[in-house]
Amino acid sequence: MLFRRVSLNRKTGEVRISGRRFYASALSMGGYLLEDGQDLLNVLSDVRFEELPKDLTVVINILPSEQFHLLDYAKTYLKRNGFSASITIERSKDTLIDVDKYIMDMSSSLKKHGFDLEATYSDERVTFRIKYPIFGDENIGHVLELFDNAVTVVNRLALEKEGELDKEVRYWIYRLDMLNGHYLSQLSGITGIARWLLCSLTSGDVAYILLGIRPISLSVPEKVADRILNAFQSRRDETINRLILLGMLRRENGPPRLACTSVGARVKSLIEHILSMREHKTSRHQLARYDPLELLNYIARNFAPLAISKSRRLRRNREGLYMYANKMLSELTFIHVAVLTCLYWRLDVPESVLEETFNTLTRLGFISYKGRINPFGEWLVSLVKGYLRKSGLRMYPYTQKYWSSIFDWGCLYGSFKNAFGR
Repeated sequence: MLFRRVSLNRKTGEVRISGRRFYASALSMGGYLLEDGQDLLNVLSDVRFEELPKDLTVVINILPSEQFHLLDYAKTYLKRNGFSASITIERSKDTLIDVDKYIMDMSSSLKKHGFDLEATYSDERVTFRIKYPIFGDENIGHVLELFDNAVTVVNRLALEKEGELDKEVRYWIYRLDMLNGHYLSQLSGITGIARWLLCSLTSGDVAYILLGIRPISLSVPEKVADRILNAFQSRRDETINRLILLGMLRRENGPPRLACTSVGARVKSLIEHILSMREHKTSRHQLARYDPLELLNYIARNFAPLAISKSRRLRRNREGLYMYANKMLSELTFIHVAVLTCLYWRLDVPESVLEETFNTLTRLGFISYKGRINPFGEWLVSLVKGYLRKSGLRMYPYTQKYWSSIFDWGCLYGSFKNAFGR
């Protein structure tokens, strides 16, 4: 006769396991349920499944030896005729690893260790219902250890991967934190339009250009990119508005959506190239600081007064002029100003930039549909001259050579290797 180390008193619900006393609850559908903590786990480790009373179910919540935050604990059910468990993986918890891969690895590991399982999927979580075939003489401790090993090996790999990705996040936050407009503008080879644009960027702007504009730069997974971006984007709306004013982003018609302009794409490529360089050569001389946003503010303050001083007809309709100026300033970007200045001085403009800006410049009355500069355009260019004189950026007489050095597109649309002498 088999000696059983587990006995159940069905009148009192008392359960004795190797001399230790526990109490089970009677279930309405029949049978008894025993739940306890670590003490129960310890006394059952050497007990065989066949020693359990046939109407007793033991429930133990187990924490894996190696814990990972997507999975809290496993609820295990021990009966004479078998082992079963339930684990839930939370998809919505914050993590850098690929959650779908973690789920697949967990499923594979459980099957490899001999467990049968069924999975229930939802957007928020995945639940595995696990069973282990019992042939009678297995020790409970052996099966629980097997189960723990199956879960732990996946959690350990997940922890290692999370650590690697977190290290990558901290590395890029450190590098990008130093990559702002002041530093970029001092690099040898940054000239013309590229210098105007890079001068005004904050570290947060650079992070958004690289990681917020698709495709993602730096060869990092999307979750890593989002974590890096979040470290810089306490004022993301301000960053987006600034990049729109610079002409690097635009809002699409229809469903609200941001799109990258051709200029934005080239600036993104330029910054990627700078990051890929082993050495960054900086200018030995203190270079004048370009500020395209200050230029736009200067135009905003002075365009209407200048127009009134130039046109008797507009002096009679000041209200209409200021309404137009407000509309103009809500659509005008630095790239529009740069293109108009280049057209005025007959400088080359990249075809893709001209295609993106031409309709707006004609609709606002700066140029005709044939490309002729209208009075509004001439007045705006005169304000550009005024800003350059006021800010100390005018170093030469106003000649085509001077304008081609200030509004040169070569660094941005030419070969980056040539620009940096690489």
